[in-house]
Amino acid sequence: MVIGVDTETNMAKISCQRELFDMPLTEVSARLASYTHLSLDGLNSERTTRRLVETDEGWFFKSREDGMKGPFDSKEAANDAMNQYIISAQKDRVPGRR
Repeated sequence: MVIGVDTETNMAKISCQRELFDMPLTEVSARLASYTHLSLDGLNSERTTRRLVETDEGWFFKSREDGMKGPFDSKEAANDAMNQYIISAQKDRVPGRR
C-alpha cells in the first residue's frame, strides 16, 4: 500500500508485509505496470476518505473488520486514527490473504 508520496524527492512511502519503507516512484510505477489487475489506493484516496462519517456524537471511520470506530473530536482526528488503523491492519495481514 502506498502511504504517501514526496514528488520533490520522487519517493513513495510503502507499507508491505509488516514493513514500512521508501521506494523510488519509478520502481513503484514499474511494479504496478507488471500487475495490470491491481488497483492502488493511498490513504488519502477518495475511496478511503469516504469511510469518514460525521454524526451528532462526533466523527467516526468505517472499518471492514470492526464496524464504526470512534467518536473523534474532529474529521482530522478520525482520519489520523483511520490511517493508523489501516497501517496496523496492513502490518498484521498474512501474505496471500485478503
